Amino acid sequence: MLYPSRDGWKTVLVGGVVLLFFWLIIPVFIAAGYFVRLTRAAGRGGVEPPAFDDWWDLLVDGVKLVFVMLPAAIVFALAVYLTAEMSETLAVPVAVAAFYVYPSMYMNYAVTGDWKPAYSPATLFEQIATTTYLYGFLLYVFVINGIGVLVGTLLLGVSLLTIVGWVIIWPMVYFYWYGIDAALWGRVYYRLDTA
Repeated sequence: MLYPSRDGWKTVLVGGVVLLFFWLIIPVFIAAGYFVRLTRAAGRGGVEPPAFDDWWDLLVDGVKLVFVMLPAAIVFALAVYLTAEMSETLAVPVAVAAFYVYPSMYMNYAVTGDWKPAYSPATLFEQIATTTYLYGFLLYVFVINGIGVLVGTLLLGVSLLTIVGWVIIWPMVYFYWYGIDAALWGRVYYRLDTA
């Protein structure tokens, strides 16, 4: 699966244009809505990535994602902060645990469209205890985002020297990168669901 560019680079180009205007805030929600749709397609075993259309629905999906995931992000941030106030050493495992659980919450919401599985302790514990989830997480951290940071930094460093880099390459790289993340978690969900 070559999400998000399997059907050609049109989706990545459109997504890049959307991210170019991230400072207007609304495009960020539209992009987030697309990533939800991308995760859902991969999580249901879809071969083709979804089209970048129905912009209003994408905006609504992006806003819903923020409302569903924000409470967990606040709780995790507070847990890390309060633990760090007591012991910086203890804050590290709390931060790692939060970082490990959060993608499970995201993929459950994105694929099902329901906030309840995202906050179901039974569902989360069942998923995060599997080797499938662990491998997905390690791939997410070390390959997609680890190597992605190096490649992205090099590409952006070179591309930002030109106006073409600012206008086209920079937003497309980030859109593609986040699209790979979204598709990965959809595939993890699919494998867990069909195991």
